[in-house]
Formats: sequence, C-alpha cells, structure tokens
Amino acid sequence: MQPLIVSYYTAGTGYEEEVQNLIASCKKLDLQTDIVPIQSRGSWDKNCCYKPEFLLEKLDEHQRPVVWVDADAIFLKKPTLFDSLECDVALRTYEELPLDHPSKVYTGTVYFSNNEKARSLLKRWAEESQKMLQEEEKEVWDQVSIKQALFGSDVDLFPLPDTYATIYDKQLTPNEDAVILHYQASRLFKKEVNNEVVPFWENEMFSQETRQNFSS
Repeated sequence: MQPLIVSYYTAGTGYEEEVQNLIASCKKLDLQTDIVPIQSRGSWDKNCCYKPEFLLEKLDEHQRPVVWVDADAIFLKKPTLFDSLECDVALRTYEELPLDHPSKVYTGTVYFSNNEKARSLLKRWAEESQKMLQEEEKEVWDQVSIKQALFGSDVDLFPLPDTYATIYDKQLTPNEDAVILHYQASRLFKKEVNNEVVPFWENEMFSQETRQNFSS
C-alpha cells in the first residue's frame, strides 16, 4: 500500500507559510497527505519531540504506512521507493559519522510500516524523547532520541538513500537529483518558536531563497 505523507507545523509561526511549499509539491505529484497545524508545546525542542506520538496517532488513524517529512521540505519527484519497502522503519543514516555523533541519523524523512514493530519503536522513541527533555539542560534533538530508541531494537531498519533526505546546502547530492529536498528552516524559525529575536532581514532572505529554489 502506498504510504501516506504526514507532517505537522507550529501554528502562528513562519512554518505556516513554509509548509505551503510542501503541500503544493505533494499536490503536484498527486501524493496523499495528512499535514496539520499544532499549537506550540512550549519550545522548539518539545514541538519536535512530539513527532513519535503524532506518528503513532496517524498509524492508528489511517492503518497504513506513513512517511514523516519535515514541514520545510518539498518533493521534487515521486517517492517510488516507499511503495516497495518491506522494512519496519526507514531513515537516512550517515555511515561516515561515529555512533555517538548527534547527527548519526536524520529524522527529516522517516518511513514507518503499519505493524507492531514500528509502533513499538515509536513508543520507545517517545519515551526517550520525554526522558531527555526532563534530564537535559541543553537543546534536545529528536534524531538523538530515536537513535537511543534503536539501540537493542529488533526492527528491520532500511537506510534511505540521501536523495530522499537531501539538505539543500549540503552538496553530497546535487539538489536537482533529490527526491525530497529539505531546507532546514529550523535554523531561522527555532528562534521564533522559542520567542527569541528574529532579525527581519534573516526572515526575508530565507523566504526568497526558498521560493527561488522551489520554482526553479
């Protein structure tokens, strides 16, 4: 079964505009979606750490595989790989990085099958996220908590090719070869979500660059 594309974005922030590019790209490629706004849970970290709970809800609601894509991403091509996956979970990993590196895995694009192993991992991911939020004084990344959840897990994990999680200014993969292109708007909007000062010229520069890349 073709997976459903799911995502959320923080209402009342720049993500409301940013997510329109994702929605438009999905419509252009005739991809089915469930992309919704959420109210801020108090900080950028807490909003991100809601991701495994949200994915569990969507698996139960739709009873089909789901693909999480960050709200600041766009689809450039049909993600046909997802139609043939037989794994429990698929995400991008960086083999060149050590196991303890915080960016060892990337959660901008994540596939979850509609089965109990995937659900079990999501529950462990949610638990690890809440544990880190309670214990850590520094910034908490959901990609670190999912890595912790994967330790000792028996899920069948498939490493996504970098074309399915291409970061637009990291030239490992040319942008034109990407299937899913990520703009990482958190570099800017994290400040807004956390009620920090956002210089107006940063917002304008990022917005123009995003629109130019999307339309090219």
